[in-house]
Amino acid sequence: MPVWHEKTRALRESGELIVIGITQEQHPDRCRLFAQWQEFDWPILWDPFNLSGAKVVPLIMAVDEYGIIRATRLHPDRFEEQFMARVFDAPGPAPEAAPRVRRGLSAADASPVDHALARILFEGMEHIDETVHALEASAAETASAETQFRLGVAYRLRYDSALTRPDDFQAALDAWGRALAEDPNQYIWRRRIQQYGPRLDKPYPFYDWIAKATAEISERGESPQPVLVTLTESEVADPRRKPLPWHEHEEPPDPKHRITRDRGGLVTIESAAAPHTGSTPLGQAAPIRVHLALRPDADRDVHWSNDAGPLVVWATVPKGWEIVHNLYTLTPGEDAAETSSEVRRLDFEVVPPLGYTGSGRVRGYALYYVCEGESGECVYRRSDFSVDIEAGTR
Repeated sequence: MPVWHEKTRALRESGELIVIGITQEQHPDRCRLFAQWQEFDWPILWDPFNLSGAKVVPLIMAVDEYGIIRATRLHPDRFEEQFMARVFDAPGPAPEAAPRVRRGLSAADASPVDHALARILFEGMEHIDETVHALEASAAETASAETQFRLGVAYRLRYDSALTRPDDFQAALDAWGRALAEDPNQYIWRRRIQQYGPRLDKPYPFYDWIAKATAEISERGESPQPVLVTLTESEVADPRRKPLPWHEHEEPPDPKHRITRDRGGLVTIESAAAPHTGSTPLGQAAPIRVHLALRPDADRDVHWSNDAGPLVVWATVPKGWEIVHNLYTLTPGEDAAETSSEVRRLDFEVVPPLGYTGSGRVRGYALYYVCEGESGECVYRRSDFSVDIEAGTR
């Protein structure tokens, strides 16, 4: 789109052309940052549920003054001759035999899903449970791939909201997987899974531009649009890098299980597993990206004690499987306060044996220093986790 933005600048400034964008991005805040970085001066509509039905992007459509789409296969260097220089006749009356075109849905025509999608898009996230329930009911009645995709979008929207539920992320990945299985050529559905999936399943780094955009906007003296949902390592992973060195030789931090278990739920660990969506090179098994989110209990004002020590995660895989590392250390930034209560996230890849089909389980635990309440006791605790993974079933 930056190329089209520059090529159409003069036409926009003269008033001859109006540009409107539609983005299928899951996170609108990232689109806002990109638009600010590229200095887009035209509106962009947010279509996370892909109500437009797009299968590929970018899709350029030229609409004339009568509201008729006149061209879709356009090139930025030939746009003026392909569309702007052409003269179109006003449309005549439709033949009487032609079916009446319904130009919009009335309240009576709209289904529960229509209502739910409209409310989440136009009224706000307080209606996300209604949207999820409507889509779940629709998915139970029909095998529609579009409904499965939209259900996945709704699960992920709720996961990123204050109304999150522990299994929402995995439910989103599962719904997107069911949609893609029905239509494996759907570019947008595949990219949504790849966003969180294994590094070598990506066509390019999805969000590596964010750091550069933020820096360049700041250098212009502007305040960058905030990225509201923390990026995962998967979302900035570069598939062009050489394969990672797989090894499993670190020493476990609590081998004798001496650290007290967090049985009171000061911190909960949520998990999800994103599959490889395509084919792998001959002789290579398909990796799987495991995501963990460690969430302090907000109702009890649980917070990390950053000055006491880092959060450590230990993970193991079944015999014959591979893992990049067993030991991970999550440290706050240099400017972090002594305490904080953010959700801390980790994602890493595991690989089953070549040709393996079935389930496997990643096991592990996290060690962390947390405090409860403003004057509550600060403790060192351990919380165990396990992630069930289906391998070789895509």
